[in-house]
Amino acid sequence: MGENTTIRAPFYADCTYSYSVGKNFFANHNLNLVGIGNITIGDCIYIAPNVTLTTAEHALDPEQRAEGLEVALPIKSEITSGLVQVQLFLAELLSVIIP
Repeated sequence: MGENTTIRAPFYADCTYSYSVGKNFFANHNLNLVGIGNITIGDCIYIAPNVTLTTAEHALDPEQRAEGLEVALPIKSEITSGLVQVQLFLAELLSVIIP
């Protein structure tokens, strides 16, 4: 964790070894980090209340989903807009699921 880091409770993380946070980071209450892929949050990032960052995604194809296929993509953020981060993550996820 970087210097000047503030995380408001409650905070949830299911795999604490795969997350890192830069300096001047602020997370409002109810931040939820989910998945086995790495989540790297850079410097000067501010996260609103009730945000979930997840690297895990189940297959969209019914046959693959029945087999239990799961994808984990890393999240690396150097931007301050959560909406932009979600759009980038979804684009990356779709490129893996639908080649």
